[in-house]
Amino acid sequence: MDKLWYYTQGAAQEKKGPVPEDEIRLLVASGQIQSSDLLWSEGMANWLPLSALPQLKGPSSQIASAFTAPAAAAAAGQAGIPEGLTGWMTFVAVMTIISGAFYCLGCIWMIIGIPTIIAGTALLGAKNAIANMGSVDASLSVFFAKLNSFFKITGIVYIIGFIAGIVIFILYFGVIAAAIAGKAGMQP
Repeated sequence: MDKLWYYTQGAAQEKKGPVPEDEIRLLVASGQIQSSDLLWSEGMANWLPLSALPQLKGPSSQIASAFTAPAAAAAAGQAGIPEGLTGWMTFVAVMTIISGAFYCLGCIWMIIGIPTIIAGTALLGAKNAIANMGSVDASLSVFFAKLNSFFKITGIVYIIGFIAGIVIFILYFGVIAAAIAGKAGMQP
């Protein structure tokens, strides 16, 4: 688990946190935390200025590589939307709508199918809103990275479920066809 940090900002030295170390690195990289701002984490005896903590000055390679923000946005404390987020959101939304439609085929399952279709439609709306944003406040970049992971994993689960459904369908009807063929072959 990421180390959690507390920090102060500006002349007021207002304390903020806790935030994960990756987020601290992004705040430092975007200029939101200055070298004179104080930081503290569990295990430290005192608050120290950023200038005394060189390990926090470089952006986390894992988080930094997930974004394609232009230099101007980074300088303004902005980060790009993770690459692939809107694509995975679209895929999951469409699969959710299709799942809801299949639920609605069985009348008793409409109680699940209709809200599932509504959820998929709402997700498409959220995807459109995110696609129009372009960049977000750097403090939200960790959230968007986690959101990207969630939709990627959910999309992969949908793909695995779809493949498993096809295999089960083929096996089920293969067994039925074999049974019918076996019965037909036994009759005189």
